[in-house]
Amino acid sequence: MTKYGMVVSMAKVFNFPMEHITPDPNPVPGAPRPYDARLSTDRIDGLGIGRHTPFSEAIKSALEPWVESFRAGQL
Repeated sequence: MTKYGMVVSMAKVFNFPMEHITPDPNPVPGAPRPYDARLSTDRIDGLGIGRHTPFSEAIKSALEPWVESFRAGQL
């Protein structure tokens, strides 16, 4: 997931406007990374203890208290 993709997901989760945000057409490449850097979860899944939380659920859980305080004018 790109940084832009994360912003889009957060905007959807918290119903934030996105009109003023656009992806960078020429992003800086940064450090070289493999195309697919996912790690295999086969062994932990095989043990029955794997857990996969979609980004939108995890970010809502992590940021919801801050967003609610922001909306209430407490920040």
